[in-house]
This record gives sequence, C-alpha cells and structure tokens, in this order.
Amino acid sequence: MLDIRWLEDLIALAETGSFTRAADRRNVTQSGFSRRIQSLEQWARAPLVDRAGTPLRLTNAGYEVLGVAQSVVGEVTHLRDRLTSHAASGRSTTIRIAAPHLMGVNFFQGWFPQVEAVLGHLPLVVMSLNVQPCFAALDRGDVDFVICLADQAGHLFERLPQALRPDPAARALLGRDVLIPLTACDEEQRPRYRLGIGRAPVLDYLEDCSLNWSLDLARAHWPDIDLCHAGSAHYSDGLRLMARRGLGVAWLPESITAADRSERRLVRAGGPEFDVPLVVQAIRRQARLSADAEAFWRDLVAGRLGRPEAPAAGLAPRAAGLMRTDQPEPLTGACSEARGVRPLNSCQMRPGGL
Repeated sequence: MLDIRWLEDLIALAETGSFTRAADRRNVTQSGFSRRIQSLEQWARAPLVDRAGTPLRLTNAGYEVLGVAQSVVGEVTHLRDRLTSHAASGRSTTIRIAAPHLMGVNFFQGWFPQVEAVLGHLPLVVMSLNVQPCFAALDRGDVDFVICLADQAGHLFERLPQALRPDPAARALLGRDVLIPLTACDEEQRPRYRLGIGRAPVLDYLEDCSLNWSLDLARAHWPDIDLCHAGSAHYSDGLRLMARRGLGVAWLPESITAADRSERRLVRAGGPEFDVPLVVQAIRRQARLSADAEAFWRDLVAGRLGRPEAPAAGLAPRAAGLMRTDQPEPLTGACSEARGVRPLNSCQMRPGGL
C-alpha cells in the first residue's frame, strides 16, 4: 500500500538533490529515508532516482511520480485546512471546480485569498484532472466550473469533442500567462541551448496535456529551427526540474519560473518570438447553478474575482502588496534574465494531469 510519507520524501529529495539533506529535512535517519525511497520505487515498479551523479537527479519515471506526489500531498493538507475552515464558518453550500494540475501551481494559491477577501469564507472544492475530463465533469454536472489555461484564440476548446465545447458566453477571463522557452546555463553562464543556433533538445509535454496543444499550434507559425526530442512529462514541474538539470529546452509558464529565472537556474533559450501567450479562463455549467454558485459567476464576469489584464502570477503578488517587475528582454550574448516575484507554493488539489 502506498504511504503518503514516501511521496513527501520524494518531494524533499527532488528539492534538495541529496539523500543526506532530504533525510535531515524529513527528520529521519539517512538509512531510514533511503529505505522509504526504495519502498516507493518498489511500489512504482520502476527506478525513480538516478543515484550515479552528484547532485542526484530523478529518472523520467521519478519526475512523473513527483508531479502526482506534489498534487496528492497538497490535496491532503488542503483538505484538512478547508474542513477546519468550513466547520468554523458554518457554511454548507459548496462550489465545485475542476482544473488542470498546473492551476494549483501558478494560480489558485494566489486566487483563493483574493476570493476570500471579496466573498468571505466560501467552501471551494477543486478536482484536478486533465482538460478533457474537466469538461466531461462539467457536462455531467459533477462540477460547477472549469478553470484552465488556454491559448488566446481559444483553439484549445476546438480540440475537445463537439459536445464538450463551451459556449463563448459561458467563459470569463481571469488572468494571463505565457509559455517561454527556458534552459539551464552552461559553464560560462550562457544559455546551454539556443533556439535557431544548432540542434536544440526539447523537453515536451505528453500528447494529452493541454499545454502541448497550445504549443503545437504556436510551433506551426515559427521559422524552421532544428529540434530533437529529449524527454517528456505530464507536468510543468517535472519539465522545469529536467530543464534545470540541463537536459534540454522546456516551454514553461512564466508564472511558475520567476524564482528560477531571477536566480539564473533557468534562462531564456529564445526571444519573445518563441513565446506562447495564454489566458486563464473560467467556464461555467450551462444549467442553472446553486444560488451561491450563480452569485460566484456574476462576480467572476464582473471582474471582482480576477484581473483579466494581468499575468496569472500577478494576482497573488498584488494581494500580498508586491509589485511584478519582470519584463521580457531580448537575448544577448550572455544569459540575461529579468527579476520577478517568487511563485507561490503549489495549490492543493486532487491529482490529475495537465
């Protein structure tokens, strides 16, 4: 049986890159920590850690498990906190939201406090799924809303089955984000890989990931560049860590990479012509909702629960009194990255794909 402590151990190991430091963080002996990681590998029936290098890195299977681990651990913590909050508030009506995993990393942690500041304690239950299952749940009435990232033209919705495609009148704009091509630095602090200069290994989202759909649409309009496949993952977090290890170029949301870019763990591999603009949208169920959910939708449409003109990550910094300072810069000879706010911790949701 899977032990949630093993998932917490894997997260600590990925963040520290060291069995010793991870064991210290988890307050266990190194031998006990190693046994728990081995137990997780036995459960997964695959090696999750490449122990040959220093610092160590996760295997491709390890990055896959890591993405789910972050969501599951966050879900359990969030569930406990929200049950406590709901019991204290005495409210019984629940607003149900389906969303891809990424929204927990780059959006909900900043957005939930904003909702609470406007509406007070409001029970929100978030289910994390792939995009198509999100809309299937909306169609069945299992949830009231879907919140997701989409390309600006809305081509993402055209990839859905006809019966699941939302009416434009049922969509509200909450914020903006952008996928930017990022890579690690080389020994001379220059981008390890540059788009358009030689062959660039690419770290891809898996085919059923909605960000892959938006990226594919954008690639059709770029000039010919020499790319080769270097690895895949379901989650942006997995690709981010792979890119930090120097495995290739990954198109990652600006909102979750501000700290990596300001601390030069990741730098641009190409100019703004390779960026993919995205929007954060809320989509409602067409049937009539509960009174609280209908009122919630009216606040969404009126812009009281979002800033449509702002980047997705900008929602939280504004609430915290911070100012966003990062601006796109063209690439020059050395790696130059603008500074920005640090991303918030991962939102806690039920595990699912992106």
